[in-house]
Parts: sequence; structure tokens; C-alpha cells
Amino acid sequence: MRKRKYVKHPRMSIYAASRKKEVAAHWKGGVVFIGGRKFIYAPGHPNATFNKRYVVESRLVMSEHLQRPLLPNEIVHHKNGEVNDNRIDNLVLVTRKEHNVIHKFLCGHK
Repeated sequence: MRKRKYVKHPRMSIYAASRKKEVAAHWKGGVVFIGGRKFIYAPGHPNATFNKRYVVESRLVMSEHLQRPLLPNEIVHHKNGEVNDNRIDNLVLVTRKEHNVIHKFLCGHK
């Protein structure tokens, strides 16, 4: 059987360049909204969730403020209840147990 020679297509480099995220037509700057929350493209971040590439913006802001990754049992609570208001003065880092108490007793949620 004769070996086939691989011939590089002359437009291959143009195609490869268009596949980069910054050049691709569908690239939206690394911001995705899922369930009302803003996710930021941050591959390799310790707090990355789906596909290990996106981080919830509130967790990213708090992580950068503390200069460390958040632990799995740490929750970022929004004081005013707006999940997309991610100013550092609106965010509080609490444990899961404390977060449940806040929502059950202080906010009146069940």
C-alpha cells in the first residue's frame, strides 16, 4: 500500500487563526449568563465550575479581593440580594451553614 503524502492546505493558517477566541465571530469576550448569573472565562482558575473554564463573577471578585481561591464550603452572599451586583462592598464571604441561617431567618426565605 502506498503512503499518502500530507499536503498542507494553503488556507489552513487563515482557518486556524479564525478559530482563536478573540477572532471568532461567536466570541463574546468570555462572558456567559447562565441562570441569571454572570460567568467569566478563566481557564485553570481553582474556582472554575463547568468545563473547568468559567467562574461565577462574584466568586472571582471575592477570590481576587482575598488573594486566594475560595474553599468549596465558602459562599459569597450578596447583601442587597442582587446576584449581578458584584461590588466588593456588597459581597460577604460566609460558610454554607451561615448562608442558610441568613436566608432562613434574616431574609425570610425558606
